[in-house]
Amino acid sequence: MPRPQRPQTVEASRLWPTRREHDAAKLDRRDRACLASSLGLPNLNAEHVDLIEFALAVYRLQKKGHRTTTVGSTLAEIKELIKAIERAIKTGTPRAQSKAQKIMERIRDGNSGLASEARERLLTCSEIPENVLSEARTLAAYYERHPRIESEAEPFRHFCGILSCIFDGIAAPDAEDTRHRERRRRRFAMAVFDLVGIERLDFENHPARLDELLATPVPLVPPELTASGSVPGEFVPSMAGLRGPGRA
Repeated sequence: MPRPQRPQTVEASRLWPTRREHDAAKLDRRDRACLASSLGLPNLNAEHVDLIEFALAVYRLQKKGHRTTTVGSTLAEIKELIKAIERAIKTGTPRAQSKAQKIMERIRDGNSGLASEARERLLTCSEIPENVLSEARTLAAYYERHPRIESEAEPFRHFCGILSCIFDGIAAPDAEDTRHRERRRRRFAMAVFDLVGIERLDFENHPARLDELLATPVPLVPPELTASGSVPGEFVPSMAGLRGPGRA
């Protein structure tokens, strides 16, 4: 039987979890014990827990993004804001200024379709329209480069790739053969699936399908974010020591 083709690299998520979304992914004591066992560890330290919780939060946010904070909805909201501020600055009419203010109020109240990172960056700007406009233009260019997620399979593939990176970074060293380690990798992934309600039966019956998903190479953090330091570090654990399948 021919070996399954390695999936193409999946882009890293640019929809980052807020503190509330991060906290909603907290692991309880039983979850930690189950995951530690699947990794061949006596327990999980704080760094291990943070990595797994972050992966859970990003996956849930990406799934929710299909209905709310998609890249498309974020771009549409930012472009509407840019147009309104440009018009307000150019004309100076009360009507134009009122429209720009209403859009900002919608963003401030959390009633917009913005990704959480974009919303936080706009809200940290001063009230000066020129400053908001400059930040909005930067964000628009940033999200223009974000690949569209076209199906619900993409967040799941990204999630599997991240779990594989985490496994390689923190699982106990295996003295046994490679096949045993890959079984342990699948066991860890399915233990995490249980936490987010992903049906595991199909993967138990057809482990090669899960192996293919876990072989998805993913960048953990977009390179331009890492370089610019614009990732909200409060929500992003250190992943410097991790490497995924096929990665040096």
